[in-house]
Amino acid sequence: MSRLALGCLAVGLAVALTAPAPVTGQQTEQELVSQLEALEPQWEAAKQAAAEAKKRVVREREDANGAIDTLMVGPLRVLVYPGQEDVARDVVGEVWRRDFAGWVDRSPSLERYAFFFQWTAHPRPFIPPHPRVTPIVGSGRDSRRYMEAGVRRAVAAVLEWDLQNAGFARWASPVVSPAPGPWVYRVMATTPSVAVRSCLAGSVKACVSAAGLAEDKYPLDDWYTPTERLRVANMKRYAWRHRVPDACLHDDVKACDAGLEASLRPRDYAYAIPLSTTARGSLLWFALHQGGSGAWSRLLADSNASLATALSDAAGEPVEEVVAKWRAWVVGQRPVEYAGMGRTSGITLLWIVLLSTLAMRSTRWRSG
Repeated sequence: MSRLALGCLAVGLAVALTAPAPVTGQQTEQELVSQLEALEPQWEAAKQAAAEAKKRVVREREDANGAIDTLMVGPLRVLVYPGQEDVARDVVGEVWRRDFAGWVDRSPSLERYAFFFQWTAHPRPFIPPHPRVTPIVGSGRDSRRYMEAGVRRAVAAVLEWDLQNAGFARWASPVVSPAPGPWVYRVMATTPSVAVRSCLAGSVKACVSAAGLAEDKYPLDDWYTPTERLRVANMKRYAWRHRVPDACLHDDVKACDAGLEASLRPRDYAYAIPLSTTARGSLLWFALHQGGSGAWSRLLADSNASLATALSDAAGEPVEEVVAKWRAWVVGQRPVEYAGMGRTSGITLLWIVLLSTLAMRSTRWRSG
C-alpha cells in the first residue's frame, strides 16, 4: 500500500474515533466497534488501489524494457533480451554448476528472486520491474571471468537472505562467496590474536575458539594477550554499539577488557571474534562444499541451533573435524611470496641495477 493511501486511511480513522458522539456521555465499546467496521470498506478500497498502482508501475517498466525472455537455469530464473539466451545459459549455467549446485538443494530466496543477464558490445538500458530482479550486465570489453564473478556475487547475495534468521548473516561476510585461499591465509597471519596464531600453528581447539564456535562465550584470555586486547578494543570501538571507556584509549587494560566483555553480547558478538569475517566466510563455504547435497537445507533447518551445531549439520561431521580440514586447506594455500613482495623486490632491484649502469656511463661518474 502506498504511503498516501495509508496516511489518508489513518487520518480518516483518527477523525472517526475522535469525533463527538451524537449522544452525551462516553461512547460504548459497541459504538467504537461499529465505527471501525464502517471503515473496513475504505480500508479494503485503499489496499486495492495501492495494489493496482504497484501493478501499473511494473507494467510501465516492462513496457519500457521491451520484449524480455525468461529462462530457467537450474533453479535460477534469468531474464534476457532476445538473442542473449545462449550466452546466458552458458555463463550462468557454468557458475551454478561449479559453485552452487553441489550443495544448494532448495532456497526460498532463489524462488522469489530473478536475475537479468546481458553481455553484449552495446548493452541496452534495463529498468528492473520490481526490487527482486538483480541485473548482471557487461559490455564487449568485459571478460568472461568478469561476468562469472558478477553472476557468483548476485547468486550469493540472494542466498544470504535465507540466512537472516539463522545467525550467520553477521557471523560471516561474504557468506557464500569467500576470498581466495592465499588471501585468507594472509588475513589470518596478520590478525592480532594469539588464538589465530595458534590456529595456524596447528591447534584445532584454538581454531574453534577463534571462530567463536566454542561453548565458552567469554574466552578473552584465550583469544588475546593483554597487549592485543588493548589494540583490538581501540581498533573495533567504532563497530560496537556500546561506548568503550575513555581510559581504554590511554592503554588501561582493565578498561579495554570492560569494553571487550560488553562486546560479547549477542548483538556485538560477531565483532569481537578474533577470526576475521573473511576467514569465517571461507570456513562456512568449505563446510557447505564438504556437506554436499542438502547442505544448505541442513544449515537452515533449525533457526535456534548454535553456530557450531548448524555448521556441523551442514557439513555432516563434527565441527572439530570440519575446522581441522579447513585449517589444513588454508595452510596449504599459504602464498609462496609474502604479500606480493617477491616480485616487487625483484623489479626494484632490476631498476637499481639499470640506473646504476646508466649512471656509471655518465662522465660525472667516470674515474680519472
